[in-house]
Amino acid sequence: MKCDVCGQELMINNVSVVGLSICLPDDSSYVEFKKVKDIFGKTEFNICLTCWLKSLGVKPLETKNDKSL
Repeated sequence: MKCDVCGQELMINNVSVVGLSICLPDDSSYVEFKKVKDIFGKTEFNICLTCWLKSLGVKPLETKNDKSL
């Protein structure tokens, strides 16, 4: 199983390290369900912790090289 954002493997030693798992209810009567299915081709997503935190706007630590920019 891989992160649907970055492709990182989400299984380590047969243990799942998924940061966030999203599964939309399989109800085609919802407009949102149809829209997501049309755009992404699926309604189940697994996201690693790094991608999840980035999506929330968490900033990475600055390095010495970053301070010169």
